[in-house]
Amino acid sequence: VWKVMMRSFMSRNELDAFVAEDSTDEEQATLPAKALYDELLCSITQNLLSSFTTAGNARDLYRAVLRKFEDQSATHVNTLRTQLQRLRLMEGGDLYSFLDKFTTIAKELRQVDPHVSEVDLIQICITGIKTQRYETELRIVLRDMEDLTIDTFCDQLKQYEKST
Repeated sequence: VWKVMMRSFMSRNELDAFVAEDSTDEEQATLPAKALYDELLCSITQNLLSSFTTAGNARDLYRAVLRKFEDQSATHVNTLRTQLQRLRLMEGGDLYSFLDKFTTIAKELRQVDPHVSEVDLIQICITGIKTQRYETELRIVLRDMEDLTIDTFCDQLKQYEKST
């Protein structure tokens, strides 16, 4: 609700540019950006205000509020899980790119969902590998899956790739 209200306010007052990713520090120093910063601060309840004291401008404050509340939402967790489940390594695909994308999304998922297990991540990764090339190595790695982390699993696949 906060995001919708703030977006509406910024749009009506043509202030959207001040919370954009590419907004510069010079833009943040202008009077409209400072007014937006004050408006954003006023929209935060007193008991949460101390969480945002490091944000010194409208852009950083807006991002901080979104990070604090949006990243933990069930929708965000589901979106990240879906992104992982849709990643595919097909015949002839680049293993390193696949694993880099996978670990980046997995890291973000672990930050917002501390209950995600390493075994779940490994199983999702294996499901995404749709090539015969790694079949033998996957069987070998899976024997020791109990103590395996997604990072170790990815490292083992990369080592296998280097050795072939």
